[in-house]
Amino acid sequence: MSGHETERRTARAWACWELAKLAGPDWSADVEQLEREGLVEPTLEEVTKNLAGHGLPGEVDEWLRAMAEA
Repeated sequence: MSGHETERRTARAWACWELAKLAGPDWSADVEQLEREGLVEPTLEEVTKNLAGHGLPGEVDEWLRAMAEA
């Protein structure tokens, strides 16, 4: 991602992917995109840490609540 608030948007994108994987457990990552862009899918712990570090106050708690309800 590029532009304004890159770290926050990236953290949110990975957090959304974690929610999506709960909704569709048989879904898989876009390996071609990951390879093309030189990305490594972060662990759940890394996603949580990044969202906590770059999100708004309380955002990680809301995300964790959504993960628990999914």
